[in-house]
Amino acid sequence: MAQIPGTIPIAGKIAPTDSLDNYPTHDSIYGKGGLTEVANNTARDAISTQRRSEGMLVYVVSSQVTYQLVGGITNLNWQVFAGSTGMAEGAGNPNGIISASYGQKYRDTVTDSLYVNISNPTGTVWIII
Repeated sequence: MAQIPGTIPIAGKIAPTDSLDNYPTHDSIYGKGGLTEVANNTARDAISTQRRSEGMLVYVVSSQVTYQLVGGITNLNWQVFAGSTGMAEGAGNPNGIISASYGQKYRDTVTDSLYVNISNPTGTVWIII
């Protein structure tokens, strides 16, 4: 196998210089963005701009929901990943869910209402349970 020009071969884990260093550890073709997991939405929103890329997926442990950056890399661009299950957090469906899997749950954290997706011939319907 040939060495990739302009790179440094490694034989262990890559880490930034310290825990406060926001510079990414690698480029997108080799893993920047991609898939990561965080404890909650606050930790998801705290991912540095340098470590984000459109299309990246973030699994939120507290809600068991996977989010994706769609149409940009700001916190306004997080959307529930179409293949995700669990309880999405937010107020008034801020992630703009248009369609979702049957049985997917969504919690409005302002009103603490729990919704579940039921599909019918006219499209996706969210009901409060």
